[in-house]
Amino acid sequence: MPWVWVMAFNTINILIPYLLIYNHGLIFSLAADDAANLTSLADKRVAAGFISIDCGMVGDPQYSKDNGVYYTSDIGFINTGTNMDVQVDYQSSHWPMYNTVRSFPDGSRNCYTLKPLQGKNTHYLIRARFHYGNYDGLNRKPRFDLYIGVNYWATVKFISVENKPFYEIIYTSPVDLIYVCLVNTGSGTPFISGLELRPLNNSIYKSPKGALAFYLRLDAGISVTDTDPLKGHYSSIKDDPYDRPWALANKLWASWDSLSSNASMNFSFTDAYELPPSVLKTAAIPEHGGDSLMFDWNYSSITGSYQVYWHFAEILKLGINDSREFSISMSGNFESGKISPEYGRPITVVSPVTQFDESQLKFNIMKTSNSTLPPILNALEIYKVLDLPASATYQKDVDAILNVKMNYTVPKDWQGDPCLPHAPWDGLNCSNSVDNHPPRIISLNLSHNSLTGVIPDFLAELPSLRTIDLTSNNLVGRVPIALSKKKEDGSLNLRFGHH
Repeated sequence: MPWVWVMAFNTINILIPYLLIYNHGLIFSLAADDAANLTSLADKRVAAGFISIDCGMVGDPQYSKDNGVYYTSDIGFINTGTNMDVQVDYQSSHWPMYNTVRSFPDGSRNCYTLKPLQGKNTHYLIRARFHYGNYDGLNRKPRFDLYIGVNYWATVKFISVENKPFYEIIYTSPVDLIYVCLVNTGSGTPFISGLELRPLNNSIYKSPKGALAFYLRLDAGISVTDTDPLKGHYSSIKDDPYDRPWALANKLWASWDSLSSNASMNFSFTDAYELPPSVLKTAAIPEHGGDSLMFDWNYSSITGSYQVYWHFAEILKLGINDSREFSISMSGNFESGKISPEYGRPITVVSPVTQFDESQLKFNIMKTSNSTLPPILNALEIYKVLDLPASATYQKDVDAILNVKMNYTVPKDWQGDPCLPHAPWDGLNCSNSVDNHPPRIISLNLSHNSLTGVIPDFLAELPSLRTIDLTSNNLVGRVPIALSKKKEDGSLNLRFGHH
């Protein structure tokens, strides 16, 4: 049961009322009595349904002061793989998660099973973290694929041995269980350092297709010179209700300047995106008080369909004769209406899905003729729109085969979806998915598995099954009537006994 660890933090008594509060976007605006029941930010986040896994960790949960989260080991979420330590030269006391990995030298795919509190049909931000750190002593950076359920998510790759990339996806699961799978593509052993799930408000980050894969998240108002968001220089911020890591704006945009407020601002979360106040309290403005804030992203990696999220909030109390009004123009693909943020009231503007083919992503935030002040930009997010074309195994087949898994000794690689991705579970054969019809389980080989007891009735709940091999086990009793009928009419090849 992967949720046993939740109860260790003494928050089970407030799970239900707290979730109601959280889902209305008030995680940091709790009443005093409610807040008193939550001993720390970490307890709040456990209660809100956060899943935070330090893959490879052994022992008790550990608290991260950077993002206010308890990290637990991955026991109960996966039963394959080997715990390993990264090489001492690459270890750090700052992020213990990056000092260990779970490595998967065996099997073509290995899958974590997540069971969120909110269940199916909820938006989730899922993040997988990686730090190679020469844990295997080979000094050879691996490359492998990451899947969400049965669909391709990303290819994990590393700039250097010490590189710590993370991959995020915003995903709505059609079922209660979410599988995150690492697939061996023949370019090194898959591994993982950390896995996190954060429930989101269902009204935000709506993908017009299957899911949104993270590309860029920028705190636009803080300007530094030595970071590059594409190289993984992101920081967690405690006051972000959704625990989104943010990169600081850098000198890729030399025409940007910074605007900040020293006032103690009480941002009302009228915007469901709930950006952290520490991000909203600063903004980018055109250098030298110009009329236009230009963004020019010239990376060849930006190919495919993308959505851009612009976040705005006025951080200055404007004078009676002052006004700030602007509009957005993006690469000839999008023209916003007039935007005039109110003080302390965040708003988010979302672009339509836009196709890029190794071209530049450009936009311009322009002051209108009615404005006395330059445009601003508090924060920026860019997501790639992902298709999720593959269909999961037919659900009734899944339910039946999970019954087999729960009641009998089966191979350890029975994890994730029974048929996909890449290869079915050991001992299964599946039909191919055709015309959006889900794959079906068509044969089951459990021979030589030391099975005991009677042949289960629920095997008859696999209607597409054509072959069952139960030979060389210790099963007793009669063959169930439903299976006998299928064997007699020739629709099922059933092998049973000691051969």
